[in-house]
Amino acid sequence: MNCSFKYKFNKWNYITLILMCVAVIPLSIVNVLRLFEVGNLISINKGLEIISVTVSMLIVAFVVVVVIISRYTITDEFVTVQVVMRAKIAVKDILLMRKDIKSNLLVMYYMDKKLPPADPVNFMVICINDKDKMPFVECLRTKNPRVIFELFDKDGNNDNKPE
Repeated sequence: MNCSFKYKFNKWNYITLILMCVAVIPLSIVNVLRLFEVGNLISINKGLEIISVTVSMLIVAFVVVVVIISRYTITDEFVTVQVVMRAKIAVKDILLMRKDIKSNLLVMYYMDKKLPPADPVNFMVICINDKDKMPFVECLRTKNPRVIFELFDKDGNNDNKPE
């Protein structure tokens, strides 16, 4: 059975996405009004107006699609991270999941074949809702029981509690 968890954007990501839409939508409205020559608005170059409206709508559609499809999916073989681009990490390459006791930060460590053989371990912060973090770890550990899970304190009071 596959597990899917919605990506949690931070407030700055949302602000950026909202600002993109806020900047683009009024420009599109003005360009459409120019295109149809409503009121005193006159189009000097109709082709440019059409391109501008089209690009503006594509930007808004891109923002909506990113917000809707952004997620982590755990299958028997891969953890797929879909935000703007898709990244796949083999479940068998995942070594460790660490969760900070105070901040609830969840970090996944895995073997990355793209890194030099001397230091092949990479990490990824898992950005999902706090209530989904333990189900994420449990789902991952059902796919790969060798994954180690530990709690830690990033402020230095490290009482590691492997589970």
